[in-house]
Amino acid sequence: MKIEVTMITENADGSANCTLDLDEEGQAATNEIAKRLGDHCKVVALPRKDINECLVSGISKEEIDQCFQN
Repeated sequence: MKIEVTMITENADGSANCTLDLDEEGQAATNEIAKRLGDHCKVVALPRKDINECLVSGISKEEIDQCFQN
């Protein structure tokens, strides 16, 4: 399985946010990563397929940041 990681951020508490593509392979990889990392991983849902599509479609940085807060 090829995994394309769109973005990884580290939180102050040492946990990680990882966003992957919303296609079938991306979702399967998301589920596998979340299972392996358990409480150290937060699944982030973006409003578009990936971070690039968010930016190209005009979604602001603030809106993207909000996805990581929820």
